[in-house]
Amino acid sequence: MRSLEEVRADLARLRESAKQRHARVPLPPRRDTGFAPTDFMDFPAPAKVDKEADEAFERTAFLDFTVLKPPAGR
Repeated sequence: MRSLEEVRADLARLRESAKQRHARVPLPPRRDTGFAPTDFMDFPAPAKVDKEADEAFERTAFLDFTVLKPPAGR
């Protein structure tokens, strides 16, 4: 069985070799994921909602998704 010092030395050696290995691997180029505020300026304004057409339809009834419990006698 190895001593605690030997295990710590092995872990330190592994960490160091991993740092060296990662330092040698070139990182892929990062893509710019941000957008300039002017990127979306050419989109048209949203269409205006016609309130009369919206009120021409009946409102949808509320649907409750409550789980009903079976009767205690069953």
